[in-house]
Amino acid sequence: MKRHQASQVPDTPSVEQKEEVKTSLSSQTSIISPKNGWQLGWLYATLAMEFVGGVVGGGLAGFYLDHWQGTSPLWTSILLVSGCAAGLFLLLHGITKLEGELD
Repeated sequence: MKRHQASQVPDTPSVEQKEEVKTSLSSQTSIISPKNGWQLGWLYATLAMEFVGGVVGGGLAGFYLDHWQGTSPLWTSILLVSGCAAGLFLLLHGITKLEGELD
């Protein structure tokens, strides 16, 4: 019978290495760090498109489900309201995240 060799535990990083990692991570720029007005404009346009995408996507999915199942505006209404809620959530989440990054 063969004996299993004990797996070697990797060396733990020293305090200096941990501090170096912390400083390198804190010095990296965030994904949302606009340097000029154009970048900020594109970020707000992205937020608007996420909202519109949720509303349109929910409405279209509901329309096709209604057409497939032969129901009247049941699924269209449900998924349109759900798309509005999801779009509003994404919009508010994005704005608060963006405003936190700009402070």
